[in-house]
Amino acid sequence: MFGVDKELSTAVRIERVSAKNGIKFFSKLDLEKFAEAINCAGIPTIISEKPTAYLCNEAYWNILEKFNGRAVFIHVPTIKHVDESFAQTMKKAKLTEI
Repeated sequence: MFGVDKELSTAVRIERVSAKNGIKFFSKLDLEKFAEAINCAGIPTIISEKPTAYLCNEAYWNILEKFNGRAVFIHVPTIKHVDESFAQTMKKAKLTEI
Protein backbone atom coordinates (compact mmCIF):
# COMPACT_ATOMS: atom_id res chain seq x y z
CA MET A 1 0.00 0.00 0.00
CA PHE A 2 1.09 3.58 -0.57
CA GLY A 3 0.25 6.84 1.13
CA VAL A 4 1.60 10.37 1.04
CA ASP A 5 3.26 12.37 3.81
CA LYS A 6 3.89 16.11 3.53
CA GLU A 7 6.79 15.77 6.00
CA LEU A 8 8.75 13.74 3.45
CA SER A 9 10.63 15.43 0.62
CA THR A 10 13.73 13.37 -0.17
CA ALA A 11 12.94 9.80 0.96
CA VAL A 12 10.24 7.17 1.23
CA ARG A 13 9.23 5.65 4.54
CA ILE A 14 8.31 2.02 5.08
CA GLU A 15 5.94 1.51 8.00
CA ARG A 16 6.73 -1.49 10.19
CA VAL A 17 3.77 -1.16 12.55
CA SER A 18 0.19 0.00 12.86
CA ALA A 19 -1.58 0.67 16.16
CA LYS A 20 -5.21 0.61 17.22
CA ASN A 21 -6.71 0.83 20.71
CA GLY A 22 -3.24 0.54 22.24
CA ILE A 23 -2.44 -2.66 20.34
CA LYS A 24 0.41 -2.78 17.83
CA PHE A 25 0.26 -4.92 14.70
CA PHE A 26 3.59 -5.52 12.94
CA SER A 27 4.25 -6.45 9.34
CA LYS A 28 5.66 -9.97 9.06
CA LEU A 29 7.43 -9.18 5.79
CA ASP A 30 11.19 -8.66 5.54
CA LEU A 31 11.08 -4.87 5.40
CA GLU A 32 14.86 -4.62 5.41
CA LYS A 33 14.84 -6.48 2.08
CA PHE A 34 12.30 -3.98 0.69
CA ALA A 35 14.41 -1.07 1.97
CA GLU A 36 17.60 -2.53 0.49
CA ALA A 37 15.99 -2.94 -2.95
CA ILE A 38 14.60 0.58 -2.87
CA ASN A 39 17.94 2.00 -1.69
CA CYS A 40 19.77 0.11 -4.45
CA ALA A 41 17.50 1.87 -6.95
CA GLY A 42 18.87 5.17 -5.59
CA ILE A 43 15.87 6.07 -3.46
CA PRO A 44 16.62 6.94 0.17
CA THR A 45 14.49 4.82 2.48
CA ILE A 46 13.53 4.97 6.15
CA ILE A 47 11.89 2.16 8.12
CA SER A 48 9.57 3.58 10.76
CA GLU A 49 8.81 1.89 14.07
CA LYS A 50 6.27 4.59 15.01
CA PRO A 51 2.69 4.20 13.76
CA THR A 52 1.17 7.18 12.02
CA ALA A 53 -1.91 8.79 13.53
CA TYR A 54 -4.07 9.34 10.50
CA LEU A 55 -6.06 7.41 7.90
CA CYS A 56 -3.02 5.51 6.64
CA ASN A 57 -2.64 3.83 10.05
CA GLU A 58 -6.25 2.64 9.96
CA ALA A 59 -5.91 1.33 6.41
CA TYR A 60 -2.63 -0.41 7.28
CA TRP A 61 -4.17 -2.00 10.38
CA ASN A 62 -7.03 -3.41 8.33
CA ILE A 63 -4.82 -4.82 5.60
CA LEU A 64 -2.37 -6.31 8.14
CA GLU A 65 -5.32 -7.96 9.85
CA LYS A 66 -6.82 -9.21 6.59
CA PHE A 67 -3.53 -10.72 5.37
CA ASN A 68 -2.21 -11.87 8.76
CA GLY A 69 0.65 -9.36 8.81
CA ARG A 70 1.78 -10.02 5.24
CA ALA A 71 1.53 -6.46 3.95
CA VAL A 72 3.64 -3.34 3.68
CA PHE A 73 2.77 0.34 3.70
CA ILE A 74 5.10 2.88 2.09
CA HIS A 75 4.76 6.63 2.45
CA VAL A 76 6.03 8.87 -0.34
CA PRO A 77 6.37 12.66 -0.49
CA THR A 78 3.41 14.70 -1.71
CA ILE A 79 3.75 16.38 -5.11
CA LYS A 80 3.70 19.76 -3.38
CA HIS A 81 6.53 18.91 -0.97
CA VAL A 82 8.78 16.62 -3.01
CA ASP A 83 12.31 17.78 -3.71
CA GLU A 84 12.78 18.08 -7.49
CA SER A 85 16.01 16.03 -7.59
CA PHE A 86 14.28 13.31 -5.56
CA ALA A 87 11.36 13.33 -8.00
CA GLN A 88 13.80 12.84 -10.89
CA THR A 89 15.46 9.95 -9.02
CA MET A 90 12.05 8.33 -8.51
CA LYS A 91 11.25 8.63 -12.22
CA LYS A 92 14.53 6.94 -13.19
CA ALA A 93 14.41 4.18 -10.55
CA LYS A 94 13.99 0.62 -11.67
CA LEU A 95 12.67 -1.66 -8.96
CA THR A 96 12.80 -5.08 -10.49
CA GLU A 97 13.31 -7.37 -7.53
CA ILE A 98 11.86 -7.17 -4.07
